[in-house]
Amino acid sequence: MLLAITLVLFTETGMFRSWARDQIISAADSSLTARLTIGSIEGNIFSGWEFRDIALVADAGPIARFRSVVLRYKLWSLPWKRIEIDELTINGLRPGPKGGTSGAWNIDNLVRDTTSSPKGGPEFDWRIILRNVRLVDARIVVWDSTTQSTATREHFDTRHLDLDNMLLAMSADIRPGERHIAINDFRFRNNAGPVSLRSLSADLTSTRQRTAVELLSVRTQNSGILLSASVDGADALSDTAFANLASRHFTAEVTALAVDTRELQYFLPSLAFLGGEPSFSLRVSGTMRELEIGSLGLQVEGSEITFRGALRDIDKGADMFIDVVSENT
Repeated sequence: MLLAITLVLFTETGMFRSWARDQIISAADSSLTARLTIGSIEGNIFSGWEFRDIALVADAGPIARFRSVVLRYKLWSLPWKRIEIDELTINGLRPGPKGGTSGAWNIDNLVRDTTSSPKGGPEFDWRIILRNVRLVDARIVVWDSTTQSTATREHFDTRHLDLDNMLLAMSADIRPGERHIAINDFRFRNNAGPVSLRSLSADLTSTRQRTAVELLSVRTQNSGILLSASVDGADALSDTAFANLASRHFTAEVTALAVDTRELQYFLPSLAFLGGEPSFSLRVSGTMRELEIGSLGLQVEGSEITFRGALRDIDKGADMFIDVVSENT
């Protein structure tokens, strides 16, 4: 007991915190090409840590700043091969990926090349539990100066983004052969366009036999969509996740009770011919080579179209076979 108390008191000292900061910066320097700086560290090895005034700077300019990062964990679970994080809160993230006139981005080659390192060995068999991961008051700004003249607020453009007031709350349970991720809330204000994300939530489960997304809910100012889907024999986080995708069985069910076509056109300009506020529903099951359409319905401006049937050889594009009938239209 006396040894534990002495260790806690030692980790509260400025000497230990200075040593810990140097070790973290040294570890970052060995894996990143950018320079990491940490203003101050509070806490101890048992209760957790709070890192303040963090910055990541590359030769091409600043990459990210953090107001603070809070890390709380259960140290005593390590002997049982369990990494338990009770809280990981990233506050005031201000990253700024920028593209120069040469076409290079300031985040290019951020991670040092370690491909020459020997690989192999036993599979990582620890369980990782993230109970409360939060991103608070974050802002993502992406600016590509090579396409500055084409920047517009009318359409979504990943080369020109300004996402503000970003909030993310999630949890995860990762163990050998199985991963579960729960996104409880994700939202942001879009300063570069007229459509902001009011909420996104979903449950993702991935095993070696199946990957499933349950109750993916997306809401903007005027639109909402609910989706559930699964793919058999696909581990979403493996290197072969998309191998032989055309022959894998999948199911999907989509419901959109209200869709503002102006918001839809912001992401898909080719749908500019649509008008009004349509709603639709879709239920399918099968493979890309043989897909059964249980139901497909579209309602807009007092009109309704419903289909059921089958599609064959979707992966062949224009040569695919379509066999559908319309009912109650």
